Amino acid sequence: MALPQELIEEIIDYVGDNTPTLRACSLVASSWVVPARRHIFRAIVVSKKTGDTGDADGVLSFIRVQRAASIRHSVRELTIQYQNVTLPLLLAAIRSLDRLDRLSLRFLAIGMDDPARPPFHPSGKSIGKLEIFMCTIPGVHTLLELLDFFDAVSELFILHLMESAVAPDTRPAALRTYRKNTHIRCLHIDNNVQGETFAAMCAKGLTSVIDEQGILTLTVRLTPLVHHLRRELVSLSSPTLQELILLVDSSPLSTPNEVIAPESFSLSSCADLESITFQFRVSLNYPLWICAFSILATLPRTAPLSTIVVQFIFLGSERSTTQLEQELSSALDDPGWEMLGPMVRKFQSFRHAKVVLDDFVSPPWVLSVEMSDKLANRLASLGKGIKWEVLSPDGSTACTSDNS
Repeated sequence: MALPQELIEEIIDYVGDNTPTLRACSLVASSWVVPARRHIFRAIVVSKKTGDTGDADGVLSFIRVQRAASIRHSVRELTIQYQNVTLPLLLAAIRSLDRLDRLSLRFLAIGMDDPARPPFHPSGKSIGKLEIFMCTIPGVHTLLELLDFFDAVSELFILHLMESAVAPDTRPAALRTYRKNTHIRCLHIDNNVQGETFAAMCAKGLTSVIDEQGILTLTVRLTPLVHHLRRELVSLSSPTLQELILLVDSSPLSTPNEVIAPESFSLSSCADLESITFQFRVSLNYPLWICAFSILATLPRTAPLSTIVVQFIFLGSERSTTQLEQELSSALDDPGWEMLGPMVRKFQSFRHAKVVLDDFVSPPWVLSVEMSDKLANRLASLGKGIKWEVLSPDGSTACTSDNS
């Protein structure tokens, strides 16, 4: 028996604008018809129902409630997660959301649909951010069709993309031509695009649909597993690239030269690069740092490089403050720092260095005076006229100087 709308509104008034409570009361769908409550549903998370098999019951339910125009006009951010879906069903859940700005696909197994299906018609939509995290796809065509569905995507994040081993897409690589996306300004590609063949196909596919004149910010991980992807993406974005973020990683099978080989990674064509970030895990073997910093040697000295950020990430929550400071102290003694100063001083526009410490420990530790002094001395060696600062894990500024 359906509850009277007056009673529904009274209950909603009682629990307040609290989406989890409304969901627990099974009043989410009912509250969508209340104009005063529509703002609650600007950000929606569609997950599988508790106890189901992982099939797309949540997506199907979400498609049904979109019959209400107020829903289609309200949703700005949509997350679909923990389900098995096909690409047609996934796009059906998106097509009617005319104000969608951010789409996050997380932990999805996107299955192979009918190979004889005609191509999708573009939706005419433009979104600000598309995130694909820990998803399994049958092949690169699924990724390209998803991108082709949108007229424009400003920020594209692909993290840990996997190829299905159960039902791979065996269609030929040149099956059809996809449109170029001329609006991508920020591209983030993390590693674990699993398998060298799949990584090469992703590199070829992505570079064919991303316009080379658009990317301003690029994030890539330095690992031998994605040489193809990294080389192609840096080459693609180099004409307009202004900010580069390097996630320095290692592998039991890798040596420093394998991770950052000159023939597979060069900034020689990045003539407009203004900022570069090195993100290190402090537990990393230190020779990789030297190789990472050596990438600067491939950047033209005429590049307008003005800022370098070195980010240390301390993983694990069982270590004491003393242990964390010992690890940081060892990191600062690494010979890679000795070569950083001469490298950055060749850029006439270089003026700013920043060190960011992230420990993922609660509560965050605060640097001791001794460690702050050591960081200050290390950064002072970069040269005169350079402003530098150190941000502690708690977000405060540990030390700063103009070094003039």
